[in-house]
Amino acid sequence: MNRRILSKQIKGWIREIMETVQLPMPIKQRSTGVNMSYNFLDNLISFNPTRLIHSHKEMCQSIPFRSFVQTLTLHELGHSLDRDALFASIPKSYHIYQIKKAHPYSERRKNMELFQWDLEEHEMNYVFEETAWLNARTLNQIYQIVDWPIMEEVEWNSLLTYTAQYNRDLLIYHKLKVAMVEPIAI
Repeated sequence: MNRRILSKQIKGWIREIMETVQLPMPIKQRSTGVNMSYNFLDNLISFNPTRLIHSHKEMCQSIPFRSFVQTLTLHELGHSLDRDALFASIPKSYHIYQIKKAHPYSERRKNMELFQWDLEEHEMNYVFEETAWLNARTLNQIYQIVDWPIMEEVEWNSLLTYTAQYNRDLLIYHKLKVAMVEPIAI
């Protein structure tokens, strides 16, 4: 299918969900490494058709592409319902950004005090993801848009991308913690 036609079709599916759940906002196509994203500062949803196709192919279970896009749209709208909490996180997010900017990952991963900020960021982001999925499930329960097994599969797959990175960094943090405990000489 032609990219332009596919992009229009995806945008139409996103708009259709927004209208159904009565949460309209601007939609932008962007070439990023992310499927879809909710920008809480501008209150808009962006999508990347190429990345959506690639991510859909990575799913363990075969699900219709339209249902995949609809589920991710519900998830991004779930973030929009948590907009106040996202705004409230700006000072902390900025603080973490400043620390990460001043200290590269290679340095942070050798310093427990610095690296705890990486974990803090993971935990904060994961809570936002869980909340968005909870909101998405609620919207889906009210409006009956996507079959539950599809919703659960896309949610599981999506959260897995966060937990994989978090677990990697958690292992590094535990190694730092163990290295700080010196054995007692007998």
